[in-house]
Amino acid sequence: MFKLDIGCGSNKREGYFGLDIGRSKGVDIAASVTNLPFRECSVDEVFTRRCIQHVKDHENATGEIYRVLKYGSIAKIIVASYRGWLYYRIKNIRRKPYSSFHLYTNRSLATILRKAGFCVVEVRHVKTRKLGYDISVIGKK
Repeated sequence: MFKLDIGCGSNKREGYFGLDIGRSKGVDIAASVTNLPFRECSVDEVFTRRCIQHVKDHENATGEIYRVLKYGSIAKIIVASYRGWLYYRIKNIRRKPYSSFHLYTNRSLATILRKAGFCVVEVRHVKTRKLGYDISVIGKK
């Protein structure tokens, strides 16, 4: 079974193949989520946490995830919500802002997945910090 953790950085999920834009501990292959180096319908499962929110063309990224997934497989995509963005701004107040940072609502994230071809199975809030929450969406191909 081939499971892919996209945007894993140094925190790759156990049992997953790690993919990120740059090399670091835990990254098995350096590539962009907008141009995944896998054949169509070759991946059994995709997990991505706080990755596509930083991708300029996030709609293309979700389309690529859909392309590489096998039929009947799922993608679990977690992004920061509007409140999560506030957390990022407070935490990184002295740093240069991200060059690309998309903000999502439950509806907007589900719409992006549907445009890519996914059947949206679940949308929920995930409390991850003291301030704000993330949005978790499970899409099935």
